[in-house]
Amino acid sequence: MNLWWMGAAVAAMLAAAPVPSPAPKYTISGVVVNEHTNQPIRRALVTIMENDHPDRTAALYTAADGRFTFTDVPAGKFTMQAAVHGVERLLDQDEGFSTGIVTGPGLDSEHVVFRFPAMASIGLKIQDDQGEPVPNAQVFVFGERVNNGWQQMNFIEQSTSDNEGETRLAHLEPGTRYYLAVSARPWYAQDRTGMPNADQAELASLDVAYPLTYYPNTQSAEAAAPITLGPGERATLQMTLHAVPAVKISIDGLPGTAEDQPERRHMVRSFVEAVGPGGLRFMVNTFGYQAGDGDFEIHGLAPGSYLVSLSRFGMRGGMPQALGTARVNASGDTRISVNDLPKTSVSGKLTIEGGGTPNGLAVWLTEPATGSTAMCRAAHDGAFDCREGRGFGAVVEPARYQIRLANTNEYYVKSVSVQGARYAGQLLDVREGASITLAVVAAKGVGKLDGIALRDGKPVPGAMVLLVPRDDSSGVDVPRDQSDSDGTFTLPNVHPGHYYLLAIDHGHNLAYRNPRVLAPYLANAQKLDVPLLGAQRVSVNVQPRQ
Repeated sequence: MNLWWMGAAVAAMLAAAPVPSPAPKYTISGVVVNEHTNQPIRRALVTIMENDHPDRTAALYTAADGRFTFTDVPAGKFTMQAAVHGVERLLDQDEGFSTGIVTGPGLDSEHVVFRFPAMASIGLKIQDDQGEPVPNAQVFVFGERVNNGWQQMNFIEQSTSDNEGETRLAHLEPGTRYYLAVSARPWYAQDRTGMPNADQAELASLDVAYPLTYYPNTQSAEAAAPITLGPGERATLQMTLHAVPAVKISIDGLPGTAEDQPERRHMVRSFVEAVGPGGLRFMVNTFGYQAGDGDFEIHGLAPGSYLVSLSRFGMRGGMPQALGTARVNASGDTRISVNDLPKTSVSGKLTIEGGGTPNGLAVWLTEPATGSTAMCRAAHDGAFDCREGRGFGAVVEPARYQIRLANTNEYYVKSVSVQGARYAGQLLDVREGASITLAVVAAKGVGKLDGIALRDGKPVPGAMVLLVPRDDSSGVDVPRDQSDSDGTFTLPNVHPGHYYLLAIDHGHNLAYRNPRVLAPYLANAQKLDVPLLGAQRVSVNVQPRQ
């Protein structure tokens, strides 16, 4: 065999075969500017990530004129982020949504304008009524924001004052209504348990506490004043705390504390919360312990109204068990009994339509007003109890809740039957002391819906796209996305049902769960039934923001 000839023949064949053309490359470029002044921002760190391949990223700093350029970029969709002085934002970010950059033939990806918000800050000085600084004070920041379509009061951040009683609350969004609360204890405070042989009269005089104080120097959450900051504003505020005699909360009737039955003893823990602006609950600093007489005592509190939750842990381990939550108005030393705690309970069973085991699934009770959530894990047989296994054991508080599923991208809540409470408008009304039983049916059928947002036949980037249920058959979720630079969008977790499809220009911070806010847009929305018949991609006309 003539090997030279064979090699020559193969070479000729390779030479004659068409050489694949390299995949075309594109450019993503633009400028990062201050959203308020429109001035370019230098040394902003811009990062792009390919959506289909999250491990493929590229990053660079903007030049002195705020400009950036990524070359040799493949065709695809990219998420863009900018970081300025430690603050990170996505392009046109609204909650967890952003506008993606799409590269490909005929698409413009070279004129991106990244408007970065001019963040504000608050410098706070905390002093006592003698003008002395209060160190180690806990400062809580709350803000009114739209979350998942609901206008809510959210916990924003927590800070601690330094030795000069000062702290700075940075990276605050301009335009938001903020509220401040301060929780602290005088450095010289002593609780009345004291030490052996201590002078009890002296201890009593030193058993003091600062009341929970809201800006500007009020002990009432309803009287707290909102703080609204302009773009880039650096506000300086001061608050004064006044020490008052502390109160003690004693709890009796605790189970499993008998000294003569050590095998049945339990460790008890307390969880003390205040109710802040907008009804948002947050934890305040206290210390509690089991006294020698079997009672449980909570110290370090100023007079006021609190939610006191108790749970017990077995000495041999195991999940915590909620004992209950009491609303305590402690104007002085207060005694409560576990036997008198409201016995509010929410339990039930989760079943899968068509059979199956709800392994790992949980029923999620979410309070729209505050975003507070109780996760009730389902056992192997689907039974769940919202009083079990919840950290410190706080039970479900009286409020109105949505019922959803957690830990799944495959199932949705198809139906809910309720005994012991009112369930209307897809909200569960939990009253104090109620015993509520839920029968929750989950079904498969979650998918996605692709489409494009248009105005006058042309793609619109950055539009809020919503799929709003027309009736109760579609569950409580409102699938949402934000259109990318080519106008395309993908709505995730779409359940079978009847919907309104709509797109809104400049939909940032829109409380679309409020029927009055949404009504003007529904008048021009298009009706859609899922699953779709025929074409699997939809188009929607973009409405102006009203």
